[in-house]
Amino acid sequence: MTSCGQESTVPAPAAVTVSVYPPAASVLVSGTVQFVASGDGTSYTWSVNGTTGGDSTVGMISASGLYTAPSVPPSGSATVTATSAASGNPTGNALVTVTNPVPVVTSVSPATIFTGSNDTTITVLGNQFQPSSTVMVGNETLVTEYWGSTQLKAVVPAFLLADAAAHTITVVTPGPGGGLDNFQVLTVLSAGVVTATSHPLVAKYSISLPRDGQVTIEFGPDTSYGKRTWSRPAPAGGGQVDSLVAGMRQFSTYHMRAIVEFPEGTQFLDADHFFSTGGLPAARVPQITVTHPNPGPLNGGVELLDLLAGTTNQVLAAVTDLDGNLIWYYDFDAATLGAPFPFRPLPNGNILINLSAPGAGGLGTAGTLREIDLAGNTVWEITSDEVNTRLADAGFSLYIDAIHHDVITLPNGHLMLLVNSHRTFTDLIGLPGDTVVTGDALIDLDSDLNPVWVWDAFDYLDVNRHPFGLVGGDWTHGNAVTYSPDDGNVLLSMRNQSWVIKINYADGTGAGDVLWKLGYQGDFTISCGLPEEWFYTQHFPIFASPNSTGVFTLAVFDNGFGRVFGDGRFCSPSSGGDVCYSRTPIYQIDETNKVAQQLWSNAYKEYSIALGSVAVFENGNVEGDLGIMPLNSARVCTRPVD
Repeated sequence: MTSCGQESTVPAPAAVTVSVYPPAASVLVSGTVQFVASGDGTSYTWSVNGTTGGDSTVGMISASGLYTAPSVPPSGSATVTATSAASGNPTGNALVTVTNPVPVVTSVSPATIFTGSNDTTITVLGNQFQPSSTVMVGNETLVTEYWGSTQLKAVVPAFLLADAAAHTITVVTPGPGGGLDNFQVLTVLSAGVVTATSHPLVAKYSISLPRDGQVTIEFGPDTSYGKRTWSRPAPAGGGQVDSLVAGMRQFSTYHMRAIVEFPEGTQFLDADHFFSTGGLPAARVPQITVTHPNPGPLNGGVELLDLLAGTTNQVLAAVTDLDGNLIWYYDFDAATLGAPFPFRPLPNGNILINLSAPGAGGLGTAGTLREIDLAGNTVWEITSDEVNTRLADAGFSLYIDAIHHDVITLPNGHLMLLVNSHRTFTDLIGLPGDTVVTGDALIDLDSDLNPVWVWDAFDYLDVNRHPFGLVGGDWTHGNAVTYSPDDGNVLLSMRNQSWVIKINYADGTGAGDVLWKLGYQGDFTISCGLPEEWFYTQHFPIFASPNSTGVFTLAVFDNGFGRVFGDGRFCSPSSGGDVCYSRTPIYQIDETNKVAQQLWSNAYKEYSIALGSVAVFENGNVEGDLGIMPLNSARVCTRPVD
């Protein structure tokens, strides 16, 4: 319409634009990303690379804009387009980059393969594997078969298995994305070799490892094996591991194989091997009879026997199984060196043995301390004369007569030796004139066998206390040393005092003072008040509780010689009836309040005048060793057996 010659116009509608968010995205294969279109508020049609809804090569997109990437990255980027239903069908675009994930390898099986094997298929487990992923051994790409996103199979060619090696196993996925992340190790190693040693009951098992690891040998009369050796580590970076296998019966055939464990937890089982043992003439084997008067649960383990020389050439250091069969022994010149006094297994699988000739009162003379391997080869040794030289060089005044009765290993790798020395005293109580007295001492030897701490009974105890007199000058007659892990102190059993004393050792920093004396006329009261409930001329105190301080339990072999009764009776060589008996009591010790309570005891029918030991097993059983019966007869106790 016109009015007064004027003209009116209507503006053209604005052009419609469409935006897609996010404008660009990166997504892993088979992953999803949500796109949103905005513009005129009408509906949109979604497409990928011009194809409505997309396809399996470039990715699919739903009517709501949810994009699902293909399982294989497309060539180049994919374009996601939102087309408006508005006039002219305006569009908005976004770019999508589809990438492969980085593969993760969690394990390979088998993880170990024998050298010389033919082409071998391995299975690689992990996640984020792709059909394009390949397995590599070092720089070699293997023919790989895709079994899903968590499993690949590949063939390791024989030439890679010809020699011992530690191969790196990786999985590589090509780009875009992809790459490689972690790795696993495929170990190629040769079968072990079993050879004889100079000891007829000991085999040598050798196996070479191409990397760090540890070796245990399992063995037995058949392929169920049943027994295992200590574990031995390979040299740093790998190398040969030689294990001595002992614990086999005479004149028998055994199966054995190595179990190799690597730091990441993989395990290798060697092939089965045979070994046939030799043995000794019957006259040299300790004759042992085993009975089971009360059949019940039997604790495992073996028996270590420290024997004294008799009229035969019987072995003196022997180990038997629980049926009494000889399974190890150590041969040495007993006429020169004496008796095994004592021998103990070491944490490294070797044996620590002290060889000392029995002297007056069984104290022992001189002494040669050795570490030997199971084949009987000497690793090192030190004599009492050499100990004296080292004591003098270190500035200690102690001069010893013998290493005797006991030697223990300490947690820091040191050795604690029980030794004796002598001094001359004048006019002791009941002993007029000069008396040569033999007393005990302890020596802490460091890992180089040098003395670093010394304790001498003459400096801490009253030499006038000698309940049995001083026969042959034998004053204390120490026979066992026990380490207290809770406070680093030590217990010393002194037969001729009928005491177990606690010494302030404190892992080598203690002043050596006697913290307490346990036993008759010592620092403790016995809860029942009867002197016969104490131990007398005892041996082998051991902790029977997890703790070793405060309130704890202590077991001991109570020989009983010199036992004092509340009614005045006394066990002596002429005693008869029920006065002399041996037993293995277990006491509860309250070292703060100085009270001892007998918790359990059993008396043996036989009386053991000297030597002996006790063990308290995990199954609750108690074993007692009656060392020496009276020389005139096998005294039988008429006291009722507990």
